[in-house]
Amino acid sequence: MHVPIQHIIGTVAIIGLMISVGLAYTIETSFVQQDISQQQLAQVSEMVALNIADTVNLANFANFGNFTRNNTMMISLNLPLDLAGRAYAVQLLNETGDNQGYNVNSYLLDQRTTNANATVPFNSAQDSVQLTTDVTSAGNLYWIETGVEAVTSTIVVYGGNSHAVVWAWKGEGNVTLAGLGVISVGQAGK
Repeated sequence: MHVPIQHIIGTVAIIGLMISVGLAYTIETSFVQQDISQQQLAQVSEMVALNIADTVNLANFANFGNFTRNNTMMISLNLPLDLAGRAYAVQLLNETGDNQGYNVNSYLLDQRTTNANATVPFNSAQDSVQLTTDVTSAGNLYWIETGVEAVTSTIVVYGGNSHAVVWAWKGEGNVTLAGLGVISVGQAGK
């Protein structure tokens, strides 16, 4: 069987072209998917940041103690189950040392470089607000109503968690603690 060299070169060129087109398509779609994921993460971060600000403002409300038994306020977060089929997390960051305030960082669990930040919109007069952003202060229990519901403070909540909340607790003096948490039903002391 005699095959001219032109046919071999043409066949190799066509195969190379098809591989190049397929690779270019894959690269382009991954960039588009990453951009969409980053936009969705930005929306989640902004929503959580605004909920934190709202919760703190409600906790600092003058007659707040009349509405609750122990000055703890919470707002349930309606986080999407996933973002385009990918798991994600939301974390609070304290960047006040860098004069950037508190940030909410949302990121994909399988690709942490795909993330988005939103600054918690506090005004400069709210120096008495402290957000739970480190592991040592996470894990504290704040009872919403003694014996019924408790919020466990955490620094990270995961997408789709139907028990994720933003909480604020008006402490003694003018200090308001706030952060992310997970609500649970139980009894005090357990």
